[in-house]
Amino acid sequence: MLLFSLPGGGSGIGRAVCQRLASEGASVVVADISEESANETMVGLQNDLRGQGHMAAVVDVSSKESVKKRPCSPPCSPPALPPQEDPALPPALPPQEDPALPPALPPALPPQEG
Repeated sequence: MLLFSLPGGGSGIGRAVCQRLASEGASVVVADISEESANETMVGLQNDLRGQGHMAAVVDVSSKESVKKRPCSPPCSPPALPPQEDPALPPALPPQEDPALPPALPPALPPQEG
């Protein structure tokens, strides 16, 4: 599960990004200077995919103190399982050559003097 903390998530492009991340299965911290806008975005996020959860946070990115207090300040904890080990996902396939594509180019030769 991925967790994103998105400043400016209360409206406009930030809200659209929050909605897209949630629809793809991420948990989202909607960070905005306006608590009302952050909550409006959070309430509308999809939250039924594999245990995701969302929260709203008031963050003023022009204030170092506000940014330090935001949820998920570094270091954020990594997901419990790397994506390829997530039992809800199909296993990763090894890379395969596509016969419809030309073969890979050999490594470049060093320049010759002279």
